[in-house]
Amino acid sequence: MVSAGVGKPISAACNLHVKWLQGAAEISIEARIGRMIMAIYQSMQRVRFRTASDYEQFKLVFAGVRHHLKTLPGFLHLTWWTHPDDPTWHNEVSFWTGFEALKDWHMNTYHKHAKQWAVPTGAIIEDIIVNFELKSTRLIRVCPCCGHAEDQPYDLHQEQARLAQPCPQCGFHFPVMQETPDSFAVFKDVTPPAGVVASARQTVDA
Repeated sequence: MVSAGVGKPISAACNLHVKWLQGAAEISIEARIGRMIMAIYQSMQRVRFRTASDYEQFKLVFAGVRHHLKTLPGFLHLTWWTHPDDPTWHNEVSFWTGFEALKDWHMNTYHKHAKQWAVPTGAIIEDIIVNFELKSTRLIRVCPCCGHAEDQPYDLHQEQARLAQPCPQCGFHFPVMQETPDSFAVFKDVTPPAGVVASARQTVDA
């Protein structure tokens, strides 16, 4: 016999998907300073190494990155992962409060030495870099305990604080990735600059 509560999360997820297709409200993360607009910046890199031993050496150097990133006021997020269908294809994604913040990292002494090791030696044979400016953010969650569903914009400056919030209906804590010693996951929240505007919260009950 199927209980009355079964299917609620699925139904809620479908409703959220429909709202997404209908163009539900988005958030524009922009800080207006004078006449300038400082948009959150994302850098994505797809990297291939010459040999497996080169990658192992890289991981030794990369593990120290988190200690330096956390000192930068404009750093928000770094994740590194390997494609499940191609173990030689590595992906890095990083978020910054603006393009100038990313430039600060490129000027960092540790970053400069790491780059000098990786590029001139030929350890990295390909690095595909694509940069973006943030348009919008949304967090969609369906609680596996009570079926409560949320679809809402959020401030990327405070992503870790937002992800740590439990289900507002039953208190279920969603899984959240923690920082790792190898620097494959590094996160930091910063105080949003004056002028950041978020649209009203939207929730959908299952």
